[in-house]
Amino acid sequence: MQRGLPVLAPGQTGDRMSGNTINNNVTSEAQLDSALQTFNSETVAGTYTIDVTAGFTDTADLTAISNLASGVSRVIDDGAGLPISATQAA
Repeated sequence: MQRGLPVLAPGQTGDRMSGNTINNNVTSEAQLDSALQTFNSETVAGTYTIDVTAGFTDTADLTAISNLASGVSRVIDDGAGLPISATQAA
């Protein structure tokens, strides 16, 4: 299964905020899940941004945010109040 867009390497600067952009064009559940997995693996202190650029429906459990590395934080930016709907799986 193909997962999302390529991510930027750690240390690259994103275009919306100072820090590191993991994915600056999340438009689907699969891309958000991939970006969360990437965030969880970061070990370099800094703020990592995931930019959601389209609304979508979440139909499965997403990867939990579980990065406990010191100094690592995240911003999930939808830019304009885009809807992300959750649908409970049967």
